[in-house]
Amino acid sequence: MMDKEKALNGFGTGINCAMAVFGELAPELGLPEEQARKIASAFGSGMGRGNTCGCVSGALMALGLAFGADGAGQSEKAQQLSEKKSEFEKLFIEKFGSLTCCEMLGGLNPSVPEQLADIVEKGLMPQICAPAVCFACETVMELIDD
Repeated sequence: MMDKEKALNGFGTGINCAMAVFGELAPELGLPEEQARKIASAFGSGMGRGNTCGCVSGALMALGLAFGADGAGQSEKAQQLSEKKSEFEKLFIEKFGSLTCCEMLGGLNPSVPEQLADIVEKGLMPQICAPAVCFACETVMELIDD
């Protein structure tokens, strides 16, 4: 399972937070890690804008893969996914105070080069981003096993 060291090493090699989370979780759900990472690649750093954290996006992709409907007339599946999504978001906010990169990073936007430099200089990736990756993975697995 994902640990802080693995998450940090991934950041250094071009694996963003969404790729790390969905790539870690997808194989357990029948989707190859490489394919999951490709799907999630545009969602890191808050969709490249500092918006919804890529850990959240990756986690929601995994929950969708586990519980999502794949066609019309599946309202029970849609309801189950909605409940799992809400529970994940509640737990993530309790832990990190927000669902957005900028708020989690004290107002800094990782998609702005100067602000990313501040994030790195302040050590926020090992303090916030890597733990968020680990928390997202652990929480989704608990929600799936629940």
